[in-house]
Amino acid sequence: MDFGATISRAFNIVLKHRALWILGFLASLIGGAGGSTNAFNAPSGSFTPTGPAGDLPPEMQNFFEQLADNPGLILAGLMGFVCVLFLISIVLWVISIIAHGGLVGGVRQIEEEGGTSFGRAWSVGVRKFWPLFGLSLLLALPGLVLLVLFLLLFGGSLLPIIAASTSGDETALEGAAGGLFLLLCGGGFLACIGLIYGILAAALQTFGERAIVLENLGVVDALRRGWEVIRSNLGNIILLALLMLVISIVVGFVVAIVAGLLFTPKIGRASCR
Repeated sequence: MDFGATISRAFNIVLKHRALWILGFLASLIGGAGGSTNAFNAPSGSFTPTGPAGDLPPEMQNFFEQLADNPGLILAGLMGFVCVLFLISIVLWVISIIAHGGLVGGVRQIEEEGGTSFGRAWSVGVRKFWPLFGLSLLLALPGLVLLVLFLLLFGGSLLPIIAASTSGDETALEGAAGGLFLLLCGGGFLACIGLIYGILAAALQTFGERAIVLENLGVVDALRRGWEVIRSNLGNIILLALLMLVISIVVGFVVAIVAGLLFTPKIGRASCR
């Protein structure tokens, strides 16, 4: 396999067709959405809602007093916030699934017809949404099972530790230490399994999506097709993945250097003021 020609061809396709840029951004929404909220977090001490005398304004004092008198409002607010986050995650997940299908369909349109557009590529993802959704959901289930097992292990080990620390019993503390060791070992084992499965699931999803869009296969048949591709091309897939990892690290390093050179002087001048 000519890795240089493959990467060069992919780079040229992406460079010439900007519709793929938008689809690529939308496809990465579900992975990047969690970190984007950091942009709204102010540094510690940068904002304090205080008045001239350093006290809270009367309106905020009344607000917090009402919350203290009605703890149900706090619980309702937290539940509403969680529901909003859940709905946003679902919407981003749907957009990401459609965009993944649009990327595959858009590249096929470029190869067969010489060009594509955002609307045409997006329509491919919309038409193939349900099998793509089924594939994504099926591959996510084992990860959810591992997460539930870890939470059960964490909860089962944490409760004895809390009870022993409050009682002060030496025997209970020894048992709690054993529970902590079990938590660390079990958590590490589950983390290793999760990492291995995450890599395998990413490969299965990549090739499964291509089977769904390009070969019109169903979810189960797409998984089988993806597994066949992985087994028959395991060495090339590993080498290509490592090569792409190195390229992404180098690109990220270069971008960080360029950003530092561009913004460091401005930050320095702003701090001097």
